[in-house]
Amino acid sequence: MQSLLTKAAWRQQWRGTLTAFLAQASSGVTGGTCQHPDCRAESFSSSAQGELQRAETPTIKSQLRMLYKRVHPDLFHGHPAERATNERSFKLLQEYLSVAHEGSHSPSRHFRFEFFLHPSEETPPPAPTSERTPNLEKVEVALPPPRHAFGTNGELTQSTRRALGKLFAACGLAADISSPDDDISIQSLGDLLRHAGETARQREADVMTSSRRMVIARNALRMGRGVKAVLQGPLLSAPAHVQAEALEKLAKALDLAPDAEVGGITFVLGGKHGLDAATGNVWLRWDAKATEWGARIAAVDMDSVVRAKQRALERQFKEAQVATVVGVEMVYTDHGVGSSSEYEECLDRLESHGRARGPVEGGIFSEVPLRVIRGGDEGVNGFEIDERMGFVSVPVGASAEEVWRFLEKRGQEALGIVHRFRSAEQRLADVSAHVRKKLRLRHLSFDSSISADQYLQCCTKLLRHASTLIQLTDGLSLCIGSVDRLPQEGEDPPLVHMRWNFSINSL
Repeated sequence: MQSLLTKAAWRQQWRGTLTAFLAQASSGVTGGTCQHPDCRAESFSSSAQGELQRAETPTIKSQLRMLYKRVHPDLFHGHPAERATNERSFKLLQEYLSVAHEGSHSPSRHFRFEFFLHPSEETPPPAPTSERTPNLEKVEVALPPPRHAFGTNGELTQSTRRALGKLFAACGLAADISSPDDDISIQSLGDLLRHAGETARQREADVMTSSRRMVIARNALRMGRGVKAVLQGPLLSAPAHVQAEALEKLAKALDLAPDAEVGGITFVLGGKHGLDAATGNVWLRWDAKATEWGARIAAVDMDSVVRAKQRALERQFKEAQVATVVGVEMVYTDHGVGSSSEYEECLDRLESHGRARGPVEGGIFSEVPLRVIRGGDEGVNGFEIDERMGFVSVPVGASAEEVWRFLEKRGQEALGIVHRFRSAEQRLADVSAHVRKKLRLRHLSFDSSISADQYLQCCTKLLRHASTLIQLTDGLSLCIGSVDRLPQEGEDPPLVHMRWNFSINSL
């Protein structure tokens, strides 16, 4: 999306479309995102990045010389204001490098660079940045302050090199001046946390920019056409900038179907196309082009959507009623069962039986969830209790009497599991909050590679050595697991992965 357009260009482009609105709103979301035509956003696929990494890598000094040549004062005699802006930004760049090399103090939370450049010969000139500078490109990049790595003889940290690469890329120069974070040799816990601090802040700046784009896009979708968007499938774990691009693509697709009555629809960007009969949501395959989305949006049968949404609301109301008369916390089902006539008949049977007989055991199982599944999906004939969370599963074809008997027989067992699970969850939450406070962490979690007991052991060790660790953990987001890893592109929040059985002696 063009973020640097003249007022006249805005008037020409703005015709009440979402695409134009997003382009205008995003003009303030530069924050380090490259706006130069040669500097496209990273692709969801990393194959192109791999080839670039194998190419010969230029040095930072050579890139600085190239940048200075592009902003040399002699090139801007006719643009005194822009020349002064370039000089200020180049001095700021020198301050940035001084902080990175020497660890000197900087009062700035972020370094904001603004350069005016003459268009390169290889690239057609983009839209002018203002009516007064029609032949210049404007580049704006914000970088967090670099963290000096003590004991490295003034060498730049990996994340600082990546940050400088972003600035160089925005100015039309080579961005690949460092190897990927995965190539960093993490010899100790201290190495991990020292590298992680600056890397996490850099990732956070990237994510904040993409997050703003997502907020703008969601607001535009809601206000412009009265629709919502939900991300599913690969988009759930995609980098933040890819998620933002998907929402912006939906806005473009809606502009391609200006006459479609879509108010109130929820679009799910996932792995398929079509109408979800259980919810009334419209699915669009995430990797399809905007033109295909636009064609499908134009063909949406709004009557079918309204009917499906109405059925979903009626079903939710009925589930709440059934839960009350049966005496359980809630009644719910899996996605594929919810829209079936079998499920409706099951709810009717349970409601009728409950009103005639009263809640199971007088309602003592009001904390136990009841899940309706297809017969034979789990356990023997579909009757089962989840051993971890305690919810009760019953087959959709079961009679109400069978459901009552199963709850009477094993309800106490399920209730005990529910209480133990919730108690364990509360303990995890309390311990996590205590560790976050002691180490001044922004976020703390653990992944599926370790157990809750291993996580608690790690938390105990973190608390024991909090006075030592806090110098390195202040402001970080930690994920406890089985490997050490720096934050990845697009993670929100940028997570530093740390082994649960770390050794404090490696600091």
